[in-house]
Amino acid sequence: MLDELRNQIIALACARHGLNPWHGREVDRLPSAELAALADARASQVTAAALQNSQRQLIDLFLAEIELHDPSRAARLREPLTARAQDGR
Repeated sequence: MLDELRNQIIALACARHGLNPWHGREVDRLPSAELAALADARASQVTAAALQNSQRQLIDLFLAEIELHDPSRAARLREPLTARAQDGR
């Protein structure tokens, strides 16, 4: 699930920058700060705490990316997605 969420964030960021996300073709052309945030959001271990931290970070990145495309949708999604991240499920 976390990898798919990350893939959606990448696809949205690529669309915003006019890049082709298909099979990672132009992902490396995203701004370095965005790539670093995605790298930081990856779980470094397969532990409940690391996976939950990754989920929280990815949901924050996802909401931020959606807000750049559609602020009203991001506002509607913020509460349920944030609640999910806090539940750890």
